[in-house]
Amino acid sequence: LMKRILREIPIIPYERRNVFLSLAEELRNASEDGNEKMVLRLKSLISDLPQFNQNLLQEIFTFFEEVSAGAEINHMTR
Repeated sequence: LMKRILREIPIIPYERRNVFLSLAEELRNASEDGNEKMVLRLKSLISDLPQFNQNLLQEIFTFFEEVSAGAEINHMTR
């Protein structure tokens, strides 16, 4: 259900989607030394999003953090 919701809600505006996808691909291929630079780029991209989208991302991240914190109880793995 969560995957379906995340696919259908336009968290990242369509016109900015490719920039985020490119950064995600770079992060997958980066060494640990480059991670800090990537995180700074991601923060910059997020701060350029409309406030509504920033708030939505914050709520989603908070939810995932809570789910992860209860991994032993809800049998979710990190």
